[in-house]
Amino acid sequence: MEHSSSSKMERYQEQADLVVDGFKGLLSKYDPYSDSLNDRRRTRVHREKAHISRPELEKVIFNRLHSNLVPLLGQQIANLSRSLNPTHFQNYSVLTFQLILEVQSKLHQTLNQIESAIETICAHRTTIRSRRVNDQNLQHFKLFRLDG
Repeated sequence: MEHSSSSKMERYQEQADLVVDGFKGLLSKYDPYSDSLNDRRRTRVHREKAHISRPELEKVIFNRLHSNLVPLLGQQIANLSRSLNPTHFQNYSVLTFQLILEVQSKLHQTLNQIESAIETICAHRTTIRSRRVNDQNLQHFKLFRLDG
């Protein structure tokens, strides 16, 4: 009987450690001051400059950000916030930790897609920033909204 209790506690601790590691991973990947984020940005800018050919593509990406990815991010953050209610911490179970891990994974995917979409748009915008005086045809891509 005691072995079963010990085994459950070990499983609980393993899941809790995975949750903490998941948050550490998200923080290290998306920390605006981390070198890894800046390195990924430079790599993406060089890789994607050659692929951006039409403003219509950028508009599709912007619309996806606005209508899908950003609302999804809000839902995932709300779900994570509800899962991490400190008043229920003593009642957390392995199942709760698994739910948090699942939300962390989805959050990582969504943040990665948002980062990629924004950088695809911004990579092109930074090349035309100094040359463009009249941007009336680029209403969806005001730099202060993307770089700001």
